[in-house]
Amino acid sequence: SPKSKTGKNPLPYLRNANVQWNRFDLTDVSKMDFSEREREKFALRKGDLLVCEGGEPGRAAIWNGEIEECYYQKALHRLRLVNSDASPKFFLYLLWHYVLSGKFVSGNTKTTIAHLPLVPSPRLQNEIGENIASALSDIDAVLEASTFRNSGVTSLVNSVFRAKFSVSPISIGIPLTPAPSGWEWKRLTDLARLESGHTPSRKRPEWWGGDIPWIALPDIRELDGQVALATKETTNEEGIANSSARILPPHTVVLS
Repeated sequence: SPKSKTGKNPLPYLRNANVQWNRFDLTDVSKMDFSEREREKFALRKGDLLVCEGGEPGRAAIWNGEIEECYYQKALHRLRLVNSDASPKFFLYLLWHYVLSGKFVSGNTKTTIAHLPLVPSPRLQNEIGENIASALSDIDAVLEASTFRNSGVTSLVNSVFRAKFSVSPISIGIPLTPAPSGWEWKRLTDLARLESGHTPSRKRPEWWGGDIPWIALPDIRELDGQVALATKETTNEEGIANSSARILPPHTVVLS
């Protein structure tokens, strides 16, 4: 209320705008009065997960004591784990996965989620949470050295979540959807050889401009459903011989 915002002892508090995905924007932090009872109830502790109710429902970040004494207001929900072995990171990334995959359904003034799933043990929560944190850290490092746009970032983050919340249950004992009749689950590595591409040194111009097509990401992006593949660059036999690059056999599937 206006009275709270013009009180005698204003204290900093977080609102929706301050909570971004996996981080806090603290460039504009509002203040208002809190009674002694309210301070006890709404004080933030390190490890609290704050979740937005409005704006982008489900958007969340973990509080790490960025401001020494700070509180939160009614547009946010606070998840404070009662089991100290559980992982706030796991729940943060699970919420992020739900939002990106469309599992939150928005109405006029109502946001619901069909159900919350069973979750793995605290040990596995921590393992999954740390694995995702490491992957997102790698993505941040790539972004600093690249020209990725927001759509590419969302795609990368989404793929990390799908990998951890959809594929990893094979190895941690959470059942996947049953295979269709006549089908069975197989690891891709049981059916195909997977390998990364390799690039002849750009410092050796004599290895470039030959008669061997060189497939790069832009070549795949511009296919747009077409079968023909015209590459912008070519290499030569010397470039292949002096690098780990290899000629792709027919029927090779090339993925960006």
